[in-house]
Amino acid sequence: MNNSNPWTYEKFCAFTEGEGCFTACVPPDKVHYIYTRLKIQLRDDDSYALRQLQQFLKIGKITHHIQHNDNTNHKSTTTFTVGSQPQCLQLVRIFDNYTFCTKKQNDYRLWREIVIHVNRKSHLNGSYRYLCALCDRLKEVRQYDHSQIQVIFPPPTHHQTTLFPKGLTHHEP
Repeated sequence: MNNSNPWTYEKFCAFTEGEGCFTACVPPDKVHYIYTRLKIQLRDDDSYALRQLQQFLKIGKITHHIQHNDNTNHKSTTTFTVGSQPQCLQLVRIFDNYTFCTKKQNDYRLWREIVIHVNRKSHLNGSYRYLCALCDRLKEVRQYDHSQIQVIFPPPTHHQTTLFPKGLTHHEP
């Protein structure tokens, strides 16, 4: 493995679009507190990529999780999390220079607004209910919406299935 760090801000934004999760929540046990974070979770055998990302950004923390099931199998994951308000604001400065191509843009826009308001301490100066509503909205837009599924590519024709190497065939689902 090469010692140079392969990360760029552009790669980070694209990676976040595919693997990242923007969250904001209001803990039930804290008054006028709003928690924001970005979380990226990968299989443990890809943990090196998250460590390189953390070194590149100089923010966030890395945690390892082992989830056991009844069959003595385990699923190890590594998580990169940015949760401090100053670090979330730093992410806003990075992401504002790029555009997400998927519905993640909706998540980011809401998360960004929450981060900026919390940074301005708006939640302490009369905007707490508004920010709680934004947190609820962020949860809603993150839900998978089956009705939004669209077929972009038509199924292959018989001619296209003959393009598979000899011995491989295309099977319809």
